[in-house]
Amino acid sequence: MNNSFYQELFELTSRDKKDLLATYVKLGEEHGELAREVLAFANEPGVVHRYSTHQNIIEECIDVSLVALSLAVKAGCTEDQLNDMLRNKMDKWGNILNNEGRMKDIKNIPFEIHCTFEFSGNIRYRRYTRNL
Repeated sequence: MNNSFYQELFELTSRDKKDLLATYVKLGEEHGELAREVLAFANEPGVVHRYSTHQNIIEECIDVSLVALSLAVKAGCTEDQLNDMLRNKMDKWGNILNNEGRMKDIKNIPFEIHCTFEFSGNIRYRRYTRNL
């Protein structure tokens, strides 16, 4: 994102009278509004009396995004930290999407097995191995 966006975000956040907790609650409210629009757009049971468009969903997504970014700023986040974290999270998301196909082949998935044992007084050891 460009500097003018961040400058305005930081300016508006500094003028906002809500503290960190109130901003967090506002985020929950905005999330609820987004949920209402998505449910109506998808014609889910119980909300067919409502009407929503993709424009309504976009608007609520932006509201959620702005409040979330403002919350980060109120928590002390800097422009550089926002940029770095956004980049890191985008890269992580990209890696997850790139690796989704590999999840179908169990041989390519690293895994661990954790076991809990109850000691009964006698210890017998047998080694089990599995070649993939």
